[in-house]
Formats: sequence, C-alpha cells, structure tokens
Amino acid sequence: MMVPSKRTIRLGLTLSGLLLLGACQHLPDGISSLPFMHSSKSDATDIAGPLPPPADRTWPSDSHDVINQKAQGYGLVHMPAMQRYLDGLLTRIKDAAGVPEWPGHVYVLAAAGLEATASGAGNVYVSQAWLSSAESEDEIVALLSHEFAHVYLHYDKLNDVLPASDTAARVLAVGAALAIGSSNLQGWSPVDTGLLSYTAARKLLSTAWSRSQESDADILGANLALKLGYSYEAGFKTLLERLATWEEQRAKQEKVAARQLAESIKATAIENYKQRHQADGTGIATQKTNEAFANLTGFLQGGSHQVSKNLDDLWGSVTSSHPDLVGRLDRLSAAADELPKHMLKDEATQASWLKALKDRHTASILKNHALAFQVLEHPDNPEALAWARQSARGDTSTDALPLFALYIAQKAHGRMPADKASTVLTRNFASTKDRAWITYAERSKALADAGHRQQAQQVLAQGFQLFQDAGSVWPYFIGSVGQNGDWPQAKNLAQECSTRFPHEKPACSQAALTPSERAQADQQNEAKAKSLVDKLLPFQ
Repeated sequence: MMVPSKRTIRLGLTLSGLLLLGACQHLPDGISSLPFMHSSKSDATDIAGPLPPPADRTWPSDSHDVINQKAQGYGLVHMPAMQRYLDGLLTRIKDAAGVPEWPGHVYVLAAAGLEATASGAGNVYVSQAWLSSAESEDEIVALLSHEFAHVYLHYDKLNDVLPASDTAARVLAVGAALAIGSSNLQGWSPVDTGLLSYTAARKLLSTAWSRSQESDADILGANLALKLGYSYEAGFKTLLERLATWEEQRAKQEKVAARQLAESIKATAIENYKQRHQADGTGIATQKTNEAFANLTGFLQGGSHQVSKNLDDLWGSVTSSHPDLVGRLDRLSAAADELPKHMLKDEATQASWLKALKDRHTASILKNHALAFQVLEHPDNPEALAWARQSARGDTSTDALPLFALYIAQKAHGRMPADKASTVLTRNFASTKDRAWITYAERSKALADAGHRQQAQQVLAQGFQLFQDAGSVWPYFIGSVGQNGDWPQAKNLAQECSTRFPHEKPACSQAALTPSERAQADQQNEAKAKSLVDKLLPFQ
C-alpha cells in the first residue's frame, strides 16, 4: 500500500488549505454555511451550562428511515421489551434537553461491533453488541445521550452537503496523488491538481468536522446525563474507554485485511501489465515503472468503491477516518474535573439495567444472535450447524441474522447446494417486523447461480417492492434487471434513482451500463491510466 511522503502531505495540506481558505464557493453547495468553515467555536455548550437553542428543522419520514436501516447489513433486531426500556431512557433525555415533543425511537442493529448512530428523523440505532457489553444504565444513557446530541445539534446536515464525488474525479485525484508522490508535477494541468485539492480538502473538511462534532456530542451528551443524575465515571468515561479498546482491536484486523487486498490487486495489475507489454514488444522498463503502474491500475481495477477507499488510505497519514477517542476523553475529563464534587455521582445505576437484560425474551434474543455471529465468524467449526440451528429457534426463528447463519452452516456442513440451503431465508420474508434486504438478495443470488433466473428475479422484485424507499438497494436491483436482459428498464430505473436518491446516482448509473458500455468505460479508464503513468514515469 502506498504511503504518502512528507512532501506529499505538505503539498496536499497546502492545496487543500488554499481551497478551503480562498475558494469556498467551489465546494459543494452548503459547505460554506457550516459553522466549521468560519469559526472553531463549538456548537455545543459546556458540560454543566445551558444548552444552545435547538435549530428549526423538518423531520424526515420515520418509516423511510427505519426501512433504510433494515436494508443495511443484517437489518434490525425486534426486541420489544428492551426497546420499550431504551425508549423510556430516550424520553427522559429529550425532557432534560427541553424538547419532549421531538420524534424518534431507539432501534437495535443486528451488528457484532460497538456501533451506534442517529438519524435526521430523530431515531437512535444501537448495536446488540452494546447491549451485551454495557455494565450499567449510566453507560447506556451516555450512549443514547451522545447520539441524541447529534440529533439536537443537527449534525446529520453534513450528509446533505457532502455528496459523493463522482468516479472520474476520484480517478484523476488518485493519479494526481501518485504524481505528487513521485515528485513529478510537470505536465499536470490546473484541472488535475484542482481535482486533487478538491478531493483532499473535502476529505480533510469531513474528518475535521467529524472530530469536532463527536467531541461536541460528548460534551452535550454528558451535560444531559449529569442533569439526569448519572455517573460520569460509570457513564461517559467507561463508554469511551470501551469504544477505544474495541476500535484498536478492529483497526488491527482491518489493517491486515487491507494489506492482503492491496497486495492482491497489485499482483493482478502487474500481471496484466506484463501480458500487455509482452504482446506489443515494448517490454518492461524498470521495476519502479512496474510498481507505479500497478499501484494506479490497481486502484482503477478495484472499481469506484475501491478507488474511494484507496484514496482515503493515501491521506491516512494526514487525518484519521475515525475521531480521536483519546482526545475526546481528555477533553471530556478536563471538563468534568472543573465540576463541583456534588455533581459527580460515584456509584453506578445497575439494578434497572440488569433487570432489563434479564427479561426472558431479551436474554433469549441476545443469546441466539451471539450464536449466529459465532457461526459467521467460524463457519468451518464442526459445531457450527448445531449453533446455527439453535440460533434460529424460538424468539429468533424469523430473524434475518440467525437464518443467514443457518443458511451458511447448511451449505458448509449440511452438504446442501446454495439454492436448497437458502430456502430457510424465506422464513424472514413472512415476518414484517424482522424483514431485511439481505435475505432477499442472497436468496435471489443462490437461485440465479443455480440457473433459476426467472425465480431469482421474482424474489428480488418482491424484495425491491418492500425496500424501494431505501436508496442503497437500487443499484443492486438495477443491475439485476439489466443482467436479466431489460437494459432500457434498467436505465429508466437509474434515472428515477438519481432523482429520488442523489447520493446513489453514481452507483445507479454504473449499474445500468450495458456490457458494451461498461467495456467502453473500462477502455477509457485504461487509456486515462496509461496517460497518467506516462506523466509519472515516461517510458524510454
């Protein structure tokens, strides 16, 4: 994986800094209006003072918000007793903030990691992993009040003013970054360097804003938790320490996976390059040329998503994609140290939290989902099929995650073909409360791979009818329609997608490309790649 040199970093910062300071009008609409662009002053209050007045807003559809979450990963976990308990805590937080009339509920994500998010609709989503890890009500209130602070401070507006850059801009930015890395800027036009500075500035702005908003949400969230009488030590301090430990472990795992992926892409790119130049007789000039071309074509061949990811990696030395948890904890602890001792409660509130966890249905759901994640993490374990069968019983017999785990285990240990093993996923279709997009997508894929294309398309169309208000499912469905032979309909759907879900426009447009159009686009990318490589290291 390419690591930017110090010169790369300095020049990138210069370019992005110039764009931020002198050309805000060229950034996406709305960015110049963000508080971060004009002042470092926080939107959040201090840890014990009055809250800033809430901003006026229009609340998005709750049903659309929820269906969008059900279309992500393994969807949501229906946990009625736990959700009532969490909703009660969120209601108290709204009361403390002086906005009891605001909408929003707490939903549980079917996720194995310590994940949580808030939406513009006022909803808070927390993973079941948080429920299994938290040790007190103080910690859960800290989590909910932090996420609610994002809603209160209207930080979801960042998503509206930082739309995804299109693939062409990213391709040029990668080439520019490589050119800078080789200390060769000759021949680069202002357009090329402008695209790099735009992309780098956008990345730096987004990350700096993210760091700022996370820290502000800590301060405001702690303010609310203290108003409700919860412990700082057992609440926010424990919460951030737990999250920091988990993110450190995850970062190590992701680094290994990213290195393996990068090496794989690079090796493929080198081999393709060798074959082309052996065929046309030009040969390979130097290993340095070889490596440079491999880096660039590796980015391009990985598709737009991989281009985006690798661009982020190029700027990893400048700014982290995850807010600095240690810095957040230091800022919060310093604020707490200034509080009078009578405001800092020592003992944790545990009885009510432990009671909520001991609810028969809640305990059963958490146990079965833990088994399902165990299957997905160790599908080759001899006990995986037994674990999966247990996980898909009782309260979780129609949940997407346990059924997906059973599907995987049946393929691995039941010696069943995918189309037969995936029949179990249809149990999820019948449950309104448990439906998740992943079961429709996987069932359709298994049928298509087995040659049952008509049945596969029917399953996917059924799922799309139910999940069409979730923008993320559109590219997948559009691609399926086209591959099934109806490219005109795929293009019509892509236009509708672009109108309804602007952030999905690049993915939807890409999904609607016919094979010939895709081949032409690939040729254009390859031509651009060769042009960029020639600028990097002209062939002798």
